[in-house]
Amino acid sequence: MRRSIRTLVIGLPLLAACGARSTVPSAASAPDLGKRFVAANGMVTAAHPQASEAGVEMLRRGGNAVDAAVATAFTLGVGEPQMSGLGGGGGMLIWLQREGRVEYIDFYSAQRVETWRGIGGLDSGVASLRVVGIPGEVAGLLEAHERYGKLSRAELLAPAIRLAEEGFPVNQILADMIAGAREKLSRFPASMRLYWPNNEPLKPGDILRNPELAAALRRIAADGPSGFYRSEMAREVVQVLNRGGHPASLADFAAYRPQWKRPLCTEYRGFVVLSA
Repeated sequence: MRRSIRTLVIGLPLLAACGARSTVPSAASAPDLGKRFVAANGMVTAAHPQASEAGVEMLRRGGNAVDAAVATAFTLGVGEPQMSGLGGGGGMLIWLQREGRVEYIDFYSAQRVETWRGIGGLDSGVASLRVVGIPGEVAGLLEAHERYGKLSRAELLAPAIRLAEEGFPVNQILADMIAGAREKLSRFPASMRLYWPNNEPLKPGDILRNPELAAALRRIAADGPSGFYRSEMAREVVQVLNRGGHPASLADFAAYRPQWKRPLCTEYRGFVVLSA
């Protein structure tokens, strides 16, 4: 049974553990830093405008904070590929307003330590594939949605699919990252075709379209976690990792599970700080 979510908090400072039940001060007690935005029913902020819009779209459809966060995260992976995406991981803090408590789901990338211990090869130059973990983002976002969301998977992934298909203007930050990553990208022909078409890096204002990513997101929308962890895409990722000396297997992908953990919290200057 899915419970009502009013507020979602992500990325607060890591402090000390305390009881699971806490009282959060009202917004009226927060300091006024001179730049304040007020919304009657909800607010979404992200590092890419289309990602923020995706979250707002979910709220307008009647979704809750988890629906908005999941849609925002998947869309952010399209608009900010240098920072996040299907190959990454993370964590989510969820405040349950009616119950007065917080939950935390950890979906950081995992490594099978007993098998991978001692593989070595921490390159100082181009990143070694041997230090890559099994990506947790897809599993974590979908499990948070399964437990607490209200809308369908298809609704949540629709903005990300749309952005990947229709494309978006490359901003200065992404353009600089693409221009500076030629050595890494050149190891993967598909990446070069996407980010260095005609052997020239995408520039600010160029439109970046990623139909293959859109197809991957469609599979996830249709099949859930198995559309990623038990898919042909997973097999291709494992093959690339293996060629780079990484011992990952399809079984490692299929076995990945996020973990629900007790969050950390403390009081600081009259505020309750909740953290991963």
